[in-house]
Amino acid sequence: MSSPLRIQLSIHHELSTGTGAPGSTLELARALRARGHQVSVVGFGILGRVADTPAAPLAFPLVTSAHTYRRQWRGELDVIDSSTGDLWPMPHAARAVVICRSHGLEPLVVAARRAAAQRGELTLRRRYDLYHGGWRLVEVRRSLRRADAVFVLSAAEARYVTEDLGRSPATVHMISSAIDDAFGGRTLPAPVAEPDIAIIGNADWRKGGDVAISTMTSIVAQHPGVRLRWLGCGPGLQRDQLPASLAERTTLVERFTPEELPSLLDGAEILLSCARAEGMPVSLLEAAALGLCAVASDIPGITDVLAASGGGLTFPVGDPEAAAEALRTVLGDAGLRSRLRTAAHHDAQSRTWGKVAERTELLYRRCLEAKR
Repeated sequence: MSSPLRIQLSIHHELSTGTGAPGSTLELARALRARGHQVSVVGFGILGRVADTPAAPLAFPLVTSAHTYRRQWRGELDVIDSSTGDLWPMPHAARAVVICRSHGLEPLVVAARRAAAQRGELTLRRRYDLYHGGWRLVEVRRSLRRADAVFVLSAAEARYVTEDLGRSPATVHMISSAIDDAFGGRTLPAPVAEPDIAIIGNADWRKGGDVAISTMTSIVAQHPGVRLRWLGCGPGLQRDQLPASLAERTTLVERFTPEELPSLLDGAEILLSCARAEGMPVSLLEAAALGLCAVASDIPGITDVLAASGGGLTFPVGDPEAAAEALRTVLGDAGLRSRLRTAAHHDAQSRTWGKVAERTELLYRRCLEAKR
C-alpha cells in the first residue's frame, strides 16, 4: 500500500466553498483527504490584513513562495500544487514536486478579450493592460515554465504550454474539472413534453450574456411553451434588462447553493452556455449529471467535454443565430435530445471529485517518481 502524501494546494483567491476555482480547490482537498493524504490549502488568508486590499494579488505570490519554500526545505511537503502565477518567485524546490495548475489559462483569456476589444465588443481599461494583460502574464508564464509538471483543463491549454512555452508534452497533463460525489449515481430523469432551458452563470461578456439574451429572445418567439431558468445570474442582471417577451418567460435566480441545483433544474433538459472564455465549467458537468444536454459555444474546455461525451451540440462562439439554430434542432427532435441527455449523464459519472482525486494522486506519484 502506498504511503500518504503530504500535499499543499494554493489558489490566488479568498477560500470559499461553492463554484469557481476556490471551491474546486477546497473540494479537491477534501477528496484527497478522503484518500488518506495530508492536505493543506493556502489562499488569500495567508496575507492577513493585506488580503482585503488591492495589493493582495501582487503580494500573494511573494508571501506564498516564501511560506512554501520554507515548508518544503523542512521536509514537510511531497507535493506543491499551485494555481498559475502563485509561486513564480520561489527558488527551485529540491524536496517536493511542484505542479502548476490551470483553472482557466490566463494568456488564452487575455487573447480572447483583446480580440473582442478589437471587434468593438468591449472596452479594456489601461490598467487591464498593465496588470492582467501585462505583469500577470509574466507571473503565469514563469510559473508554467518552472514547475515540474503542468495540469491543464483543455487541449488548447496543452498546446499553448507545449508549443508557445516549449514544455515537454510528457510534463503536461489534462485534468478534468469535477462535480460533488453527491451528483454522481443519480438516475437520468424521465423526459418531459415541453422541456425548459437553463443558463448557469452571470451575464457578463465572458459568460456571453448578451449572446444568450439574443438567442433566447429568438427561441421564445418560435416556441411558445419554452421557459428559461437563469441560475446564478447575480445582481447584475435584472428582469427589466430583458426584452418583454423573454422576461415574462424567464425565472431569474440571483444565487443558489449546490444542494439547491437539482430542484432548480427539475424539468429542464437543455443547458445553454454562450461563454466566450472559460476553463472547464463545473456547471456543464453538474447539469449533465442532472440529465441536461448542452448547447454551447465552441470554446476550449467545453468542446473537450462534449467531444468526449457526445452530450451536446456546439455553435460558433458569439453567434446568437447559430446558437438559436442549435437549440431549435434539439428542441424539435425528442429522439436526439434523449440521446444527447443519456450521453451527457453517462459521461458525468466519471467526473466526480472522488474519481478526479484518484487520477490526481496517480499523476502526483508519477511526477514524484520522475523527479527522483
